[in-house]
Amino acid sequence: MAAKDPLVITGKDEMRKWSRQMRSQGKTIGLVPTMIVDQESLEAVEEIKSPVVFCIAAWFGKVRLIDNMEINI
Repeated sequence: MAAKDPLVITGKDEMRKWSRQMRSQGKTIGLVPTMIVDQESLEAVEEIKSPVVFCIAAWFGKVRLIDNMEINI
C-alpha cells in the first residue's frame, strides 16, 4: 500500500469544509488545547523570542495522537 501525502490545511474555510466532510461520514476529531513552551524551562510563553516547543494532541475517532515540535527562532 502506497503512503498518502499528509493533508495540510492552511485556512479556516478549508478547515470548516474538511470538518463538515468528516462529520458527514460519521468521523470525529477533537483537538486538545495547544501549548507553546520554552525549550529549556517548559514554561508557557506568550511571545516567541527564543527556541520553543509546540505541543499538540488530537483525537481522531478513538485514537489519540500527541506530538511535539521544536521551533528555533
